[in-house]
Amino acid sequence: MANPPAASLEPLVHRVRFGGSPEHKLNPAAFGLSPRTVIWDNSLCDCDAGFTPEMVQYVVSWMQRALLAGLVGELWEQGAPRYIWVVADDGWIYTARLTNAVQLEYHGYPELPGAPIAAPVYHRFKTWVESGHNKARHAAAMSRCAARYRLPR
Repeated sequence: MANPPAASLEPLVHRVRFGGSPEHKLNPAAFGLSPRTVIWDNSLCDCDAGFTPEMVQYVVSWMQRALLAGLVGELWEQGAPRYIWVVADDGWIYTARLTNAVQLEYHGYPELPGAPIAAPVYHRFKTWVESGHNKARHAAAMSRCAARYRLPR
């Protein structure tokens, strides 16, 4: 996980976009996506994490929160992080991967319990929440994340 200065991520907060991927859905049609063209050994948002079409409306706000918390991977030349790790309100961690750097669009997939990235994402998120961003929503997401991934609070 990269550690860029927060100031370098703030300009991205209001530009970030989400575009779902059929490759990470068991039932892409329920999300208005075309059928899967390739069957990978991917985690599936709707099957593995219980992600529903109604939850799509919250994804950008979760991505914005992740940017503010510095939950990003290496930066591309255009200044966009290749990865953003999102802690959803229900505690699931999603990896958002850059799909289109010009439009700052990402698609994502859930990290299953036991994933190596879960602990560093949780700890950075916890540090951010406890450093003055302790809104009830963020604190609840942090607590649910710790429980889901069996991490020490």
